[in-house]
Amino acid sequence: MDAFLVLDKPRGLSSQQAVSRARRALGAEKAGHTGTLDPLATGVLPIALGEATKVIPYLDEDIKEYRVVARLGVATDTYDAEGRETHRSEGLSVERAALEAALAGFLGEQEQTPPPFSAIKKDGKPLYAYAREGKDVELKPRRIRIDSLRLESFEFPAFSLTLSCGKGTYVRSLVHDLGRRLGTWAHVTELRRLRSGPFTEAQALSLTDLEGDPGAARGRLLGLEACLSHLPQLPLASEEEKSRVLSGVPLRRIKQVIESNKRFKRPLALTYEGLIQAIVTDEGGSEFSYGRVLHRQVGD
Repeated sequence: MDAFLVLDKPRGLSSQQAVSRARRALGAEKAGHTGTLDPLATGVLPIALGEATKVIPYLDEDIKEYRVVARLGVATDTYDAEGRETHRSEGLSVERAALEAALAGFLGEQEQTPPPFSAIKKDGKPLYAYAREGKDVELKPRRIRIDSLRLESFEFPAFSLTLSCGKGTYVRSLVHDLGRRLGTWAHVTELRRLRSGPFTEAQALSLTDLEGDPGAARGRLLGLEACLSHLPQLPLASEEEKSRVLSGVPLRRIKQVIESNKRFKRPLALTYEGLIQAIVTDEGGSEFSYGRVLHRQVGD
């Protein structure tokens, strides 16, 4: 079972807990997810099954889309409703025009400081572990991109947004920073991911449906070829070439193709009878390396 499942993660589960339940339901030996969703968050959680776990780094998941509900006037240590209240603004009101003007200032590329409760690692340890221990850690800003922000509803102190952003953007930090820019505080109360690269809400299967009918869920799995369609492909010419690739043996023909075609400066998928067998990367000149070798059978 080498494929991707788009799970509609329910609120209250960690991403890893959701993956574990999906793996058991489908009887998969290996499973992993491509992007962490907080326990509070729901929506699109792409899960890689079997050999699909090897190609996660090659997915094109740069574009993310979210719907978020937030509240002004209150801050929490996690920047969402599951955290401990740390600040509160009394007697302050915000007008819709001010909120819209502030949102416009967050469009484009910018530096964003991640929340103290996040999975980003420092010295091999996630930031949330330091935060739970009450230890202050320097949070370094990261370059992020916000493509669109749309105010869907506003009735002070609550508001809702839909947004499109680049990979690595923290919606919790966006909401927190928005509150500060308005001279108050803010935190996320609901968060739903609508899209993660090629994976969309329309493809998502609920955990209830998955566990209730795993057989039907298998019909909703997405093949590696569809999920990696952005990669250029080179068909292998024979069973012998396939065997050499699976053994990690360099092929002169691949070197020649890379050398003669500069579009292969990005990863290249090697296929046999329509199935991706390996992904190679250009090391400069005509040299290449096998980034991932997949052990698959025709008909899998």
